Amino acid sequence: MPPLDISFHPTDLIPGLIFCAEGNTLTAEEKEKLKDVEQDMGDTKELLCRACGWNNYHELCTSYVPRLRIFHAKVSGALWFLGNDWLLWDRTTSKTTGNDYMVHRFLKEQGSQDIPMVKEMFHCGNAGDPFQFTVMSRAKGVPLSNIWASLSPEVKKGYAQQITAALRELRQHTSPVPRLLDGSPLPDSVIGRCMAPAQCKHVGKDKEEWIGGMADELRVGIKRLLNTDNDAAVEARLQELKDKFPENAPYVLTHGDLHFGNIIVHDGKIEAIIDWETAGYYPWWVERYTSYSHSINRGSDDLFDSVWTELDPDLTLERFSSEVALAVADVGRAWTACEIITHTESHDAWFRPAWCECKPIGGMIGRKDVESELKHKIGWEGKMWPLTN
Repeated sequence: MPPLDISFHPTDLIPGLIFCAEGNTLTAEEKEKLKDVEQDMGDTKELLCRACGWNNYHELCTSYVPRLRIFHAKVSGALWFLGNDWLLWDRTTSKTTGNDYMVHRFLKEQGSQDIPMVKEMFHCGNAGDPFQFTVMSRAKGVPLSNIWASLSPEVKKGYAQQITAALRELRQHTSPVPRLLDGSPLPDSVIGRCMAPAQCKHVGKDKEEWIGGMADELRVGIKRLLNTDNDAAVEARLQELKDKFPENAPYVLTHGDLHFGNIIVHDGKIEAIIDWETAGYYPWWVERYTSYSHSINRGSDDLFDSVWTELDPDLTLERFSSEVALAVADVGRAWTACEIITHTESHDAWFRPAWCECKPIGGMIGRKDVESELKHKIGWEGKMWPLTN
């Protein structure tokens, strides 16, 4: 499957254009189509698109057609095409914003050989800024999820070998403690997942610190799972979860969200592994665990079974499941069962006005994604999204 390229010719971007060659005149039919189209700017500039600032002057007095196009949007960030060869991340600042750039720069400085990355990346913004921008060259290809089911066993094996080589090299970079590459604490993207920008929980330096940092939430979850208010039973179960939880060390450089959607391929070659936002020095088992738990494609088990058999030949799938995955999943279930984790101001919102008279649509902008404090709390306070009726 060839990579998606956009044609930025006006006739491809603007439906209904009517061409008139020099010296010719429009036909009666063409004039009829244009009879209600205003071609006089008037005395003032009028905003036509609040998303990009396009106004009547741009529409009437220039031949410019923007070569920036929205590609993907999520919560409070968006990925834009800059032509066909570049992409731009426009994101509000969280604890991991710009982490993908840090990882890219680090691996480039280390002279990475087997880790496929985009060729270039630039970052604009600092931790204290409300928003930041990352510009990167575009990996020309498609996500592995798009084509995996149609591949031959030989091609699948080739991709597995490339992932194995990439992870082998990545795991050579180690740290004595869990951390991001800049040395800051490592937000928990494995179990205690308070989503960005809150990111309240962190991976502890050992399992006692990691479990201890979310013990209050786990107690509430355990109560719900056991359907009991017996504190002794809850504490016994919490201790059991901690005892079975795998040891953290050693800490290895980890992508943390390695699934088919983040593997860009073309003609049998991995062009780039993308989306390093959650990367950092995690416990040795996290990459293997998340490669299954974050899967977006059932077929990915075939690939990662092969990868981990090669990388960890002494730790069979059965042993990893019994000694690591099940224990981690048990803690994850207790965290998820604590359904009353809230963050202050998380349900405040602005209602958008109508986009325009002919398209009177308008959603909400959550304050939590813009400027709220988001203090972490356990307990239901009757919060809900505001309503218009």
